[in-house]
Amino acid sequence: MNDTNKKVTLLIYRGDQNGALEKFETEVSEGMVVLDALLQIQMKDAPDLAFRYNCHGGRCTSCIAEINGKTALMCKTRLKNLPLDEPVVVKPVGHFPVIKDLVPDITRILKIKKPEPEQF
Repeated sequence: MNDTNKKVTLLIYRGDQNGALEKFETEVSEGMVVLDALLQIQMKDAPDLAFRYNCHGGRCTSCIAEINGKTALMCKTRLKNLPLDEPVVVKPVGHFPVIKDLVPDITRILKIKKPEPEQF
């Protein structure tokens, strides 16, 4: 992608369980991933946009989302590999309740019982 002034339209899920898609537009640069676009939108247009990320390198999996109908990591999904002539749809993963925007409630998978400390 050599268009330095190319823009992408994103339809991003906003709200809780009863949320809706909201339209945003941002500039695209070489090598950009969906997470980069969300960070730009958060900085410029929607400071309250909620999503998770940690490593920005595909290791932690905290930025998992549904991108154009497929479960993927936002930090690994390159915009150049998506059809940018139509909006990129970003939703929270479908099998978890939504706390806010793209933040799923993952507490049910975190409820792992700690082993009791051994007594000596």
